[in-house]
Amino acid sequence: MSSCEIIEGITLHHGDCRDIMRALPADHFDAIITDPPYGTAFKGEKWDTATPRGFQAWCESWATEALRILKPGGYLLACCAPRTYHRLTAGIEDAGFAIRDAMAWIRADGKPSGVDLMVSDAALAAAVDQGAPDNGCPVFRYQPKAPTHERPKVGGVQHATVKPLELMRYLIRLVVRPGALIFEPVAGSGTTLQAAAMEGVSAVGCELDKRYIPLIHERFRCGIDAPLNILI
Repeated sequence: MSSCEIIEGITLHHGDCRDIMRALPADHFDAIITDPPYGTAFKGEKWDTATPRGFQAWCESWATEALRILKPGGYLLACCAPRTYHRLTAGIEDAGFAIRDAMAWIRADGKPSGVDLMVSDAALAAAVDQGAPDNGCPVFRYQPKAPTHERPKVGGVQHATVKPLELMRYLIRLVVRPGALIFEPVAGSGTTLQAAAMEGVSAVGCELDKRYIPLIHERFRCGIDAPLNILI
């Protein structure tokens, strides 16, 4: 395991998040916001290979440590795929969390299939806004997929499941205020860490796959909000 401070307030650990969390103090973070593997064997990636029960057990194992380092009353937000979210939810609940709400990320892929032949980005956004509740946790969030300039590439390596910065910034604003400290167990290409910096929030992230560590550094090489259009 290794660690470094990328910029002031943003720290990155290279290693298994469970091992790293065990070394962190209890009741330390204001929120945990993460986009972990979904247990769907996505494109054969080794980080996303697990049986349904194995995926659920893995979710429980990291969520157990997450609960310990989270301040009382703090939120855990975790992304998942429609066909495996029940395993993620059960694992998090078995770890001791109380399940509150779920939100659907609505997006148009721009591909000639399904509803995206039929509905434009603008129409989707308008429909989601009209269906949003007046208070409480929103049911939907419309956000287009991450554009090319938000997908860092270093040495021919690029992460396959990059989330849009504005989506992660929105989730951060939903549960914490500027000056807070959040934890990201599975940093990937660093979207959550960059979103935190842009929102004035400190963050600690972990990433197990060494291929993605340079991508996270690339995000911050030109500043916290610079376009990521320089490919190495």
